[in-house]
Amino acid sequence: MKFIVFGLFGLVALVVAGALLVPILFRDQIVERVRWELNQQLDATVSFAEVDVSLLSTFPTLTAEVTGLSIAGKGDFAGITLFSAESVAAGLDIVALVFERSIIVESISVQRPEVHVVIDEDERANYDIVEHEPSAAQDADEALALRIERYEISRGSISYEEPGIDVTLAALDHQGRAELVGSVQTLVSETTVGALTVELGRIRYLKEAKARVSINAVLDTSGERLMLRALEVAVNELALAGAGSVAWGGDGTDLDIELASEKKLPIKALISAIPNAYAGDFAGLKGSGTFSATGKIKGQLGPEEADIPSFSAKVDIRNGAFKYPDLPLGVSELSLDANAQHPGGNLDKMRVDVSRYSVAAGKSHARGRLTLAKPLSG
Repeated sequence: MKFIVFGLFGLVALVVAGALLVPILFRDQIVERVRWELNQQLDATVSFAEVDVSLLSTFPTLTAEVTGLSIAGKGDFAGITLFSAESVAAGLDIVALVFERSIIVESISVQRPEVHVVIDEDERANYDIVEHEPSAAQDADEALALRIERYEISRGSISYEEPGIDVTLAALDHQGRAELVGSVQTLVSETTVGALTVELGRIRYLKEAKARVSINAVLDTSGERLMLRALEVAVNELALAGAGSVAWGGDGTDLDIELASEKKLPIKALISAIPNAYAGDFAGLKGSGTFSATGKIKGQLGPEEADIPSFSAKVDIRNGAFKYPDLPLGVSELSLDANAQHPGGNLDKMRVDVSRYSVAAGKSHARGRLTLAKPLSG
């Protein structure tokens, strides 16, 4: 019995020692094999400066870091780098993988990534680089549980080019956590963008705008349903928050989403989100008054053109006034109480009620009320 116990301890020690030494002794071979496999599987050129794999100093966490990673296109997209990053690092809990049959990623960190997406006039995309179809997914009941305790993207940038569309995101920071059990995925994340620019058809709608998106969501791939427990979207000073769900299992897409701003936001929050092509330079703008907005959409979208879900929207502006520094006149006495209702189906059923509106600029004044029904048929 004594020899059996010593033998078992020796075997365990040998396995542990092997696990600790393999990343060190065979590091160069592992790196070259990874480089070769990536280039074989992708219709792109993959390169990186260095790979660092460690288990000895971080046990029981296996850590890996790739520096100078670059994925460049071939053929029609030669010379265009789809993705590059200063470094990509991850930490994996080995004990949980071996004994609990679960994958716990303690951290994923991507530093200074740059993504450049290009779609040409023939609708070919430079991100379509996978050479082979992925193998069939593992059965949900037999799949390993996956948990990512923390992931982050720091100081990233994204550019998207398509005929007539130009979108750039700079100073991108993203962080969150995720969990996947079978077909159910839980995601909590927050994304901030320091400079968002959007051009559509040569019209610049946003110029270096600040943006933020916070999500708490559950995705059920087998049930084909996305549940938004909490959603917050902000552009410059205008922020909308809400919740809802999106389902796509039927012929159309089922929507049930509500969004609302905070009550009595400063009027400048509304103006900050108006497209630059129409609002001018926001810097130096002086404004007063309050603004509130709510919106709701519920029902099926598609598959037919007339399949429009029901929706409602309400906007309330009170005692508004603003003035741009380089314009001689400002706008004052700005007020609006507008409500749009659509019961679903053909958009001609929509009704817009403006119970009051008023605006003044210099000696010009306008005020009144308005009702719009059957907007398509008149």
